[in-house]
Amino acid sequence: MGGYSNPNYYTTLMDVVGVRQVPEVDLSVSLTFNSKGTITVDVSATLNTFINLEPEKPSVPSGETAGLLMTEYTYTTSTTDVEGQQLWYRWDWDDGEVSDWIGPYASGAEASASHSWDVADTYRIKVQAKDEYDAESEWSGLLWAYFEGLPYICGDANADESVNVSDAVWIINYVFIGGQPPDPLVSGDANCDGSVNVSDAVWVINYVFIGGFEPCDTDGNGETDC
Repeated sequence: MGGYSNPNYYTTLMDVVGVRQVPEVDLSVSLTFNSKGTITVDVSATLNTFINLEPEKPSVPSGETAGLLMTEYTYTTSTTDVEGQQLWYRWDWDDGEVSDWIGPYASGAEASASHSWDVADTYRIKVQAKDEYDAESEWSGLLWAYFEGLPYICGDANADESVNVSDAVWIINYVFIGGQPPDPLVSGDANCDGSVNVSDAVWVINYVFIGGFEPCDTDGNGETDC
């Protein structure tokens, strides 16, 4: 041990160095007894494994922290690789979806990805990087974002920002004579059955003329149920 009998000397050195990635090593030791009663010790070590360090932890994603449901938003991040390798990123959108690895990006370059959410809630967005040899970074810190509300009025098939008989006519034209679809298509699904058909036109007519439930309010509680 280099002539020191006190183990504290060596543990202190190891604490200073910290944890490091160590490759496999071929170690050989030979002893030679000399004629005068001395011993010669030869030690050799050969590294067998390429050392690949993981990228730095990506920055906290940057982007919208509040917005509308069913609307795509773009987020950015970046990190560096100490060996200058190209990087790929994957995004955890906190709604059960984790993206595929997206890239490559140069070390230090800004990376981006887009996503939309379907359920009103607060989401914790994070991102991870990997390098050319699949060494993965830590996950980034969290960006908290809240999404609610729809980017359209349910039943407003012609996108004039109101629900009236013209929307029922729009749906009928779309269903029966190849007219323009509702914009977006889901806005024409007035009864929340997952498709746009003549029953949606009937729902709008009932709402407009005889006091039926509002579009997308299938149980009359005044809330969007789709």
